[in-house]
Amino acid sequence: MAERQREREIVDPPTDTKTLRACLYCSLVRTLDQFEREGCLNCDSFLQLKRNKNRVSQCTSASFEGLISMLDPDTSWVGKWQKINGKSMAKGVYAVSVNGRLPRDILNDMPSDVASRYQPRTQS
Repeated sequence: MAERQREREIVDPPTDTKTLRACLYCSLVRTLDQFEREGCLNCDSFLQLKRNKNRVSQCTSASFEGLISMLDPDTSWVGKWQKINGKSMAKGVYAVSVNGRLPRDILNDMPSDVASRYQPRTQS
Protein backbone atom coordinates (compact mmCIF):
# COMPACT_ATOMS: atom_id res chain seq x y z
CA MET A 1 0.00 0.00 0.00
CA ALA A 2 2.81 2.44 0.87
CA GLU A 3 4.46 1.69 -2.50
CA ARG A 4 1.23 2.56 -4.31
CA GLN A 5 1.06 5.83 -2.40
CA ARG A 6 4.62 6.68 -3.51
CA GLU A 7 3.80 5.86 -7.15
CA ARG A 8 0.65 7.99 -7.04
CA GLU A 9 2.69 10.98 -5.83
CA ILE A 10 4.70 10.87 -9.02
CA VAL A 11 1.72 11.10 -11.36
CA ASP A 12 0.28 13.99 -9.35
CA PRO A 13 2.86 16.75 -9.91
CA PRO A 14 2.52 20.05 -8.07
CA THR A 15 0.27 22.53 -9.83
CA ASP A 16 1.24 25.61 -7.85
CA THR A 17 4.88 26.40 -8.60
CA LYS A 18 4.80 29.49 -6.36
CA THR A 19 4.75 27.34 -3.22
CA LEU A 20 7.42 24.81 -4.17
CA ARG A 21 9.94 23.92 -1.47
CA ALA A 22 12.85 21.50 -1.29
CA CYS A 23 13.76 19.26 1.63
CA LEU A 24 17.05 20.37 3.18
CA TYR A 25 18.04 16.76 3.86
CA CYS A 26 17.26 14.94 0.59
CA SER A 27 16.30 17.82 -1.80
CA LEU A 28 12.88 16.35 -2.72
CA VAL A 29 10.69 19.12 -4.18
CA ARG A 30 7.03 19.37 -3.21
CA THR A 31 4.51 22.12 -2.58
CA LEU A 32 4.27 23.67 0.86
CA ASP A 33 0.85 22.02 1.24
CA GLN A 34 2.22 18.57 0.32
CA PHE A 35 5.00 18.87 2.91
CA GLU A 36 2.53 20.03 5.57
CA ARG A 37 -0.07 17.39 4.71
CA GLU A 38 2.14 14.35 4.03
CA GLY A 39 5.68 15.25 5.07
CA CYS A 40 8.77 14.30 3.07
CA LEU A 41 8.48 10.97 1.28
CA ASN A 42 12.10 10.17 2.17
CA CYS A 43 12.77 11.86 5.50
CA ASP A 44 9.57 12.14 7.50
CA SER A 45 10.51 9.28 9.84
CA PHE A 46 13.22 11.51 11.35
CA LEU A 47 12.28 15.07 10.27
CA GLN A 48 8.61 14.73 11.29
CA LEU A 49 7.24 17.35 8.92
CA LYS A 50 3.75 15.91 8.61
CA ARG A 51 1.15 18.29 10.12
CA ASN A 52 3.91 20.50 11.56
CA LYS A 53 4.13 23.92 9.86
CA ASN A 54 7.03 25.07 12.01
CA ARG A 55 9.08 21.97 11.17
CA VAL A 56 8.29 22.34 7.46
CA SER A 57 9.54 25.93 7.62
CA GLN A 58 12.77 24.85 9.36
CA CYS A 59 13.53 21.76 7.25
CA THR A 60 12.61 22.91 3.74
CA SER A 61 13.62 25.86 1.60
CA ALA A 62 11.89 27.85 -1.12
CA SER A 63 15.33 28.82 -2.40
CA PHE A 64 16.71 26.12 -4.68
CA GLU A 65 18.12 25.74 -8.18
CA GLY A 66 17.51 23.24 -10.95
CA LEU A 67 15.15 20.30 -11.06
CA ILE A 68 15.83 16.61 -11.64
CA SER A 69 13.10 14.04 -12.28
CA MET A 70 14.12 10.67 -10.91
CA LEU A 71 11.96 7.73 -11.96
CA ASP A 72 14.25 4.85 -10.97
CA PRO A 73 16.16 5.85 -7.82
CA ASP A 74 18.00 2.52 -7.65
CA THR A 75 19.70 2.82 -11.06
CA SER A 76 19.66 6.54 -11.86
CA TRP A 77 23.15 7.83 -12.70
CA VAL A 78 21.94 11.40 -12.09
CA GLY A 79 20.64 10.31 -8.68
CA LYS A 80 24.00 8.73 -7.92
CA TRP A 81 25.81 11.90 -9.01
CA GLN A 82 23.50 13.97 -6.78
CA LYS A 83 23.84 11.42 -3.93
CA ILE A 84 20.06 10.86 -3.85
CA ASN A 85 19.91 7.35 -5.27
CA GLY A 86 18.93 4.06 -3.69
CA LYS A 87 15.96 1.82 -3.13
CA SER A 88 14.79 3.82 -0.13
CA MET A 89 14.48 7.06 -2.11
CA ALA A 90 11.12 8.07 -3.57
CA LYS A 91 10.56 8.60 -7.25
CA GLY A 92 10.00 12.27 -7.84
CA VAL A 93 11.39 15.71 -8.54
CA TYR A 94 14.56 16.81 -6.75
CA ALA A 95 16.45 20.10 -6.61
CA VAL A 96 20.00 20.23 -7.94
CA SER A 97 20.98 22.51 -5.06
CA VAL A 98 19.09 23.84 -2.06
CA ASN A 99 20.02 27.00 -0.17
CA GLY A 100 19.99 26.62 3.58
CA ARG A 101 21.00 24.15 6.27
CA LEU A 102 19.12 22.07 8.78
CA PRO A 103 19.15 23.71 12.22
CA ARG A 104 21.65 22.28 14.71
CA ASP A 105 18.91 21.29 17.21
CA ILE A 106 17.11 19.24 14.54
CA LEU A 107 20.37 17.50 13.60
CA ASN A 108 21.01 16.76 17.27
CA ASP A 109 17.56 15.14 17.59
CA MET A 110 18.16 12.78 14.64
CA PRO A 111 19.50 9.26 15.05
CA SER A 112 23.30 9.54 14.85
CA ASP A 113 23.59 7.39 11.71
CA VAL A 114 21.11 9.64 9.88
CA ALA A 115 22.70 12.88 11.13
CA SER A 116 26.17 11.69 10.06
CA ARG A 117 24.93 11.20 6.46
CA TYR A 118 23.58 14.76 6.20
CA GLN A 119 25.24 16.79 3.47
CA PRO A 120 24.03 20.34 2.88
CA ARG A 121 22.69 20.57 -0.69
CA THR A 122 24.07 24.06 -1.42
CA GLN A 123 26.37 24.20 -4.46
CA SER A 124 29.59 26.10 -3.91
